[in-house]
Amino acid sequence: MAGIVVTKNKLIKLEEYKPHITISLIDDDVLVVPARYIEEIINGKQKLKITKDNEMLILTIIKEWYEGIKG
Repeated sequence: MAGIVVTKNKLIKLEEYKPHITISLIDDDVLVVPARYIEEIINGKQKLKITKDNEMLILTIIKEWYEGIKG
């Protein structure tokens, strides 16, 4: 199924989120995050809120960052 991500909850058409980042989460789910969302957080245009919806994303980013600096 090219162009579609299957998650626990729904099918996502990737064309609707370009450019995007596809992230394999630590709970074995897959998340498609619009690149603009990440850029807006980095640039302070979007507040980072830890919610049930993005908690696994944040945990995955922290895990990958930590493993990267730990070596």
